[in-house]
Amino acid sequence: MVRSKAIEVLARRLHLNSGRAAALAQRAAECGALPKASGRNVPDMGPLHLARLLLCVVADRGLGSVPQSVQEYSCLSATNGAVLIDIAEGWIRGTVPTSGIGHLVIQIEPEPAATIISNSGEHLNYGPERSRDAAARTVIVPGDSLAAIALEFRGYSPEQADDALAVAKLSRALA
Repeated sequence: MVRSKAIEVLARRLHLNSGRAAALAQRAAECGALPKASGRNVPDMGPLHLARLLLCVVADRGLGSVPQSVQEYSCLSATNGAVLIDIAEGWIRGTVPTSGIGHLVIQIEPEPAATIISNSGEHLNYGPERSRDAAARTVIVPGDSLAAIALEFRGYSPEQADDALAVAKLSRALA
């Protein structure tokens, strides 16, 4: 998937300003975290690059912080050894299921951290424990949004992704 299409998917699914998402992606490309276009050669982004773009856009700490943000959020790991970028890449590849994700909580301030909350309420923390302070700045990404993004990144149309999510929800409800 080319970067502009990936940005369109993220902006639509996460209700973000596409110009802001494009600016963040451009900074990530400038620091080498994403592939850069060269003339008319616009490279496709693989699952790892798409996962970096997802984290870059969700963990927006400012344009000047993009290189540091991509690096820090990509390296966050859980006590079981799982690394956040590997999990995100797995969602996009389809090797890590998104069906059990309730939410992805990204802590922007005071320090980078993340938590994946399962539908059953379990928490898997990445990096330091998230701050419970009222001044902590966090971004919450619903699991259904993550699942739809992963499906579209794999080539599903928006309608096909929505249909697949509806079937998954129905299946969970009937189980």
